[in-house]
Amino acid sequence: MVSEHIVGLLIAERDKINQAIEALQGKEKVAAKPMAAPSAPTPSAAVKNRKTMSAAARRKISLALKKRWATKKAA
Repeated sequence: MVSEHIVGLLIAERDKINQAIEALQGKEKVAAKPMAAPSAPTPSAAVKNRKTMSAAARRKISLALKKRWATKKAA
């Protein structure tokens, strides 16, 4: 009764989704390939891409943040 109606609505919705997928794929139907799990970068690759910040740059950022928070606290 009610469950049969719900099942019928779900089947109709599934058919609409399948038609939309077929329209997007075009005439060629490509078999779906499972996505490969992303491989974790090796430790040496992670270190290679890392950029270092000079002490002067860190100090400049630190002073700017301290100034920013001081103005925020004063307000």
